[in-house]
Amino acid sequence: MADLKKILKKMVSEGYKLKMQHFRPKWREALEAAEEVLIDNRTLDNLDDYYIDELVDIRAKARMNKNWELADRLREYLDTKSVIIMDSKDGQVVYYLTGNKTRQDLIDEQNKERKLIALHEAWLYTIKAK
Repeated sequence: MADLKKILKKMVSEGYKLKMQHFRPKWREALEAAEEVLIDNRTLDNLDDYYIDELVDIRAKARMNKNWELADRLREYLDTKSVIIMDSKDGQVVYYLTGNKTRQDLIDEQNKERKLIALHEAWLYTIKAK
């Protein structure tokens, strides 16, 4: 992730140079908008938080290319950011957790939900059988 921060810092500094070179208002506005997206009132040390979706996409591409090591490393990193990726036969499902929940908390909630659905379906079956 240190490389990501270096790249983003470089993008911001290059953006300043580009802004000074372009006098067309639309170019300047576009560069200023990009700059706001990169900085968004936070420090450059926290820029990795901005690129969670990009990391999720990179992980999907790594899985598609069967680069399991990279996919696993990205999943583990995203877990630390409370972004939990669950793989399914149809691809990956992304959960953005709040309140310091973990992967295990999510799994427990899903298991509880499955049990409730199964109980409900069993109840519906008994009603129809009457």
